[in-house]
Amino acid sequence: KAMKKKLLSILLVLGMTIGTMPVTAFANDNIDSGISQTENYGEFIDGEQVISDMIEKNGMYAHPRIIMSDERFAKLKTYIGDGSVTAILLDKLRNEADRIVNTTVAQYEIPDGIRLLETSKRIQRRIAALAMAYNIFGEEKYAERCYAEIEAACNFKDWNPSHFLDVAEMTTGFAIGYDWLYNWMNDSQRSFVRKNLIEKSFNQVMEDYEDKPRTRTYCWYQDYPGDNWKLVCSGSMNMAALAVGDEADSKKLASEILTYAYKEAYSFVRRAYSAKDGTYTEGLGYWDYATYYLGLHSSSLISAAGTDYGLADFEGLRKSVDFIRYMSSNTPKSFSFGDDGDSRDTGWTGLLWLGEYLQSPDISAIRLKKIANDSFNYLDLLWIDEDKKSDSVKDSPTDWGDVGASNASFRNTWDESGTVAALHVGKNEYKYHKKIMHYSDELDLVINEFN
Repeated sequence: KAMKKKLLSILLVLGMTIGTMPVTAFANDNIDSGISQTENYGEFIDGEQVISDMIEKNGMYAHPRIIMSDERFAKLKTYIGDGSVTAILLDKLRNEADRIVNTTVAQYEIPDGIRLLETSKRIQRRIAALAMAYNIFGEEKYAERCYAEIEAACNFKDWNPSHFLDVAEMTTGFAIGYDWLYNWMNDSQRSFVRKNLIEKSFNQVMEDYEDKPRTRTYCWYQDYPGDNWKLVCSGSMNMAALAVGDEADSKKLASEILTYAYKEAYSFVRRAYSAKDGTYTEGLGYWDYATYYLGLHSSSLISAAGTDYGLADFEGLRKSVDFIRYMSSNTPKSFSFGDDGDSRDTGWTGLLWLGEYLQSPDISAIRLKKIANDSFNYLDLLWIDEDKKSDSVKDSPTDWGDVGASNASFRNTWDESGTVAALHVGKNEYKYHKKIMHYSDELDLVINEFN
């Protein structure tokens, strides 16, 4: 209790000090980074070049190539039954696939009159789990049930483009399903899937890119600076473009989408993750959503074309690992601010991708510690690599913050019984999810104690 009072006193003093300082001394939640919307965000390869690189790396019609490969599937098989974390994941995968086999295919449902989103996410998870199970366990029932889910979604009247996030989530599932089931499907089935992908996804995103008139809940592409939709929609579209980019009926559209989506994602990464301290604009919960989609995008480019062309190579993204660690409690639970909800677990799958991308097993270890006790998440199997497992424990400083940044935290220990205090400060102009504030400055404090 004495430590708690001490930390509270420190924060109150900081709060009073901050109140006497000009707002410009602190970051504006990284919303207004001074980057012009029309600024050239750096060099990148256009869509035609990406497809050319993909074909040169893999050859024509070579699948799987979206994150997974025959070699990757074969390696995962070697862990079956060996008691490792990967083996636990594979057991969970089989159980999940068996459960889905005994369910009916998803139906077109918009319960709130706006969103098909939960259906799109459900279909994506089912396709990924079933296609992965087929490639690892080799049982025909998984491929058959996976295609049944894809076929049902092809027969939907649309994927609800007015709320484009629904299309994005569905498109991710189709990218995975087409690529991982390519060698199981026949020509007629592949053509049918591509036809519906083009009609219900590619044509729809081009209307957004070209700003054609239509009803929209949110102009995600036109908006600036934008939110997590920038990475979710861009990442999903490019996954699908890479999956079908060597097919005659989709190559032209795929190359155009790759160009649009890459530049949009590249620029948003450099706006959303603070180069100062890695703070993510929307808070910790949306860091998870945006970052694992950035991981899907980057990993798909690397597996298909051999490089992500610098997409995720940004200091702010590297620093965002500390943003997550330090703005969480020791259990870990998130400090909720910005557009976040209630405090939630922060040992997220995106950390596996960042650990792989940054070649830092210590980052991956944050997620590895939680996998066995969490519900099944197919994303874990995309990036887990226990050959690079870290057993080391770094003596990280207990306090974190930087002059000019918008967040800081303080703790007496990293043990789960420790006391943690966090601070968020800056001009509050956050506009997404209808959280428009009518006052200019904010100072949020939180004290968490775990006994």
